[in-house]
Amino acid sequence: MLNREQQSKTLQRLAAIIRQSGMHVPVGIALDIVQPFDVLSSHVALFCKPFTMGSSFERYVLVLADEASWAELRCYLSRSEC
Repeated sequence: MLNREQQSKTLQRLAAIIRQSGMHVPVGIALDIVQPFDVLSSHVALFCKPFTMGSSFERYVLVLADEASWAELRCYLSRSEC
């Protein structure tokens, strides 16, 4: 399991990748829409975990399996003080 600092760095890296792709606005809107379902989103990430083992997505899935990570990702995408 990753510690809190590693989780934050992973989420910052994910937000940077999303921003570099130019998709930060649509992804931000989608994240705002599913905000009430963060618990379900974290469970979807847990479901995907076995399918991502050994891939470059594994770290992101591990982090997003935590419900609080979704709010933190929204924060990093909006460039707010997190």
